[in-house]
Amino acid sequence: MKRRRGRPVGDPRWITARYKGACTDCRAEIPAGTQAYYYPNSGSLFGKACGCGERRQAEFDAAVFDEANNASL
Repeated sequence: MKRRRGRPVGDPRWITARYKGACTDCRAEIPAGTQAYYYPNSGSLFGKACGCGERRQAEFDAAVFDEANNASL
């Protein structure tokens, strides 16, 4: 599996948007130059200003923790 800076390439990450876009969850505008949480496998983008990015990051981090600790339900 390819890795990028210690993480698998397909893992979501915070990026600076190069172009304006819309949040996948709430359709709020994401202006160019602002932070967004990006899922490279699906191309989904979640805004920081609307709070969807933080929520998605928390969900992903919890899933990774559960997987690492074999604690999923």
